[in-house]
Amino acid sequence: MKKILVRTSTVPSTLAVFCYEQIQRLSNEFDLHIITSSGDGLEKLLSLPNVTCHVVEMKRRISPIHDAKSLWQMYKLLKKIKPDIVHSVTPKAGLISMLAAKAAGVKRRIHTFTGLVWPTSKGISRLMLKSADKILCSAATDIIPESFSVKKTMEDGMITNKELHILGNGSLPGIDLSHFSTSNTKIADLSIKLKEFVYVYIGRLVSDKGVNELVSAFVELDKKYNDISLLLVGPREENIDALDKDTVRHISECKDIIEVGSVSDVRPYLKAANILVLPSYREGLPNAVIEAGAMCLPCIVSDIPGCTEIIEDGKNGFVVPVKDISALKNVMEISRENPSLCKTLGIAARHNIEIKYDKELVFNELLNYYIL
Repeated sequence: MKKILVRTSTVPSTLAVFCYEQIQRLSNEFDLHIITSSGDGLEKLLSLPNVTCHVVEMKRRISPIHDAKSLWQMYKLLKKIKPDIVHSVTPKAGLISMLAAKAAGVKRRIHTFTGLVWPTSKGISRLMLKSADKILCSAATDIIPESFSVKKTMEDGMITNKELHILGNGSLPGIDLSHFSTSNTKIADLSIKLKEFVYVYIGRLVSDKGVNELVSAFVELDKKYNDISLLLVGPREENIDALDKDTVRHISECKDIIEVGSVSDVRPYLKAANILVLPSYREGLPNAVIEAGAMCLPCIVSDIPGCTEIIEDGKNGFVVPVKDISALKNVMEISRENPSLCKTLGIAARHNIEIKYDKELVFNELLNYYIL
């Protein structure tokens, strides 16, 4: 008889975008259930054969009354399902499902930390977020940091005394190296013609991803060069960590900034670019950087945990101080002046991804962990 596995996330897009194929394969090994909120990606999850989806509404922000309701609903659902394993990702789903699973008597309660919010927070917000992670860890039986950098930050912050497990070299889904390949990808067909040298950003268009700094640096470079473009690929989130007003204005007014929005396939945009830029304030293990590397694209990243686990400055990309617009602009200019260097770094980036983050390696590590 197959074990019953429950995977949870706060929003369905986390599983639908990053773990879709992994979930498909896990459904062959387990009686698999998914618990998440309604929203983008849910329909895709509902269409999966041999997977049962349940909706428990969870808010990403702290909301005591709503969170209490979500906790009660999660508890009742887990008591009904009676799973052998509950595995959560994302902070709110982790807190709610680990507490509910413990109360429901689930023996294996696993949470993956894909990133930590409290290190970049301040005051009471930092205290509350850090306390929430401590409570989550106290309720979990198994804790998996997505990367070595996340593991170190948790240890330094004394979040838990429990053993922290990293599967392989890290990464939540791993990457399909045959899918993310320049050989079988066409360049994005855009209504606006791209210039000779193209920067690309992939991710949510929010402040803590460094988009304000990126746009500011690009606007300054655009005054000097007439052959550069910036592709912004990803959704805006107006209600959570919205972009500065000046950034929104620059995006609207600068003809060389092309805002694409959400896309189902990022490969054509990576193929169209010379380098990816991710000047984020915090990351777990950024999928965009892994995907870019697989497409032989070097990256400019912030000197933060997670990013520096993938990118070595001058070897497969560039590393700049976080929130430093001047340093970011200088490195973006260096890459523009040295396209041949970008190609060399891109080849090294692909090799690094091949040996560390292949999806088969990640899946086998996860499957073996489940059946321990």
